[in-house]
Amino acid sequence: PLPSFTYPLFAQVLGIIPHSVEGSLSESNFSPLVNLEWQFADRSMAYLSWAQGYKAGGFDARSNKPPPPTSTGTFQFGPEKANTYELGAKMGLGRTAELNAAFYFTEYEDLQTSAFDGAIGFNVGSGSAEVMGVELSGRWRVTPQFMLSGSMAWLDFEWTDYYGQCYFGRAPDGTGANAGNCNYAGFSNQLAPEFT
Repeated sequence: PLPSFTYPLFAQVLGIIPHSVEGSLSESNFSPLVNLEWQFADRSMAYLSWAQGYKAGGFDARSNKPPPPTSTGTFQFGPEKANTYELGAKMGLGRTAELNAAFYFTEYEDLQTSAFDGAIGFNVGSGSAEVMGVELSGRWRVTPQFMLSGSMAWLDFEWTDYYGQCYFGRAPDGTGANAGNCNYAGFSNQLAPEFT
């Protein structure tokens, strides 16, 4: 361990506060899936599905600060849950082409998100989000030796409730347990392009 006289220096410069990294966790979950399919032609079908997703909670040993109410660290984080709905079709066009289309909508609760803590580490935060999108893909066998294929997608990701580390130039607007953080409700997420 480091000498105790170095603690204020590490806290001030690097944001590191000594704290316990002990914990235990026990979880169980039932995640159903319901899928209805309709084959409306010889090589074509449509489907409608609903599913619940689950990602277990855990521990973040990289968190440099103790958790609230002492500080803003996130040593332990809760499970992530999702409800997703999808409507789609897979269609054969003649004997040499196929077209697939899907629309989906997903609601996330406590989405596990790793965010820079402003010093040298990352905290796992959680928030709620809604994601919807449309995906199209197809292929066409032009000749026995030549095939064309392509895909495109539209994605709309929106935080409905999330407080995270403020980026440069933005003033914190969180209160209470979220003091020092920024409210990103209504914002999109990183690495979530609108068009692909």
